[in-house]
Amino acid sequence: MSAFICLPQHQGVLAAYMVLLWEQDRWLEELAGRVAFRGEVSGSGLARHVARLFGATNIRAVEERYGQDAREMIPEGSADRYLRACEAWARKYYFAPPFGTDPERWAWRVIRHASCLNYQCCELEGWRRTVAGQLIRDLLEAAAWAWAKVRAEQVPEHVWEFDGRVPSPSRPPSQKVR
Repeated sequence: MSAFICLPQHQGVLAAYMVLLWEQDRWLEELAGRVAFRGEVSGSGLARHVARLFGATNIRAVEERYGQDAREMIPEGSADRYLRACEAWARKYYFAPPFGTDPERWAWRVIRHASCLNYQCCELEGWRRTVAGQLIRDLLEAAAWAWAKVRAEQVPEHVWEFDGRVPSPSRPPSQKVR
């Protein structure tokens, strides 16, 4: 497996959407506690903190995989500049979400980007138990749920349970199988 350090924009967009989702459900205080955020809890401040956490964990994962060679892979040239850039992009995207706020537009993109970061970090010792690993799984779940709700509204006969019948590939999902 190969791994790379995701661009600061990548970390920023994930952090912004994570905070926007948690803010929508009024869970910012819980999120702040999970990431050991110090200071007055604000969406922008929390997004910057989460982006820094994602970036630092990504660097650590690649360093664990490649050792000192990983330093040459840091997009901004140094870890400090890279982490500051992650924070800056998170702040920008928090105030102007690049994929908008309609789940039809953002959910699948967030799933793709979160899956990418998950893959880049998966060989990190204890990745699934790290705060970043848990947050990425939470973000994947929230985005998948948002996407499923959009799809359920578009397919009138959509049901939440599986009844054992498999629709024919040639028949649209909205047609019932008899």
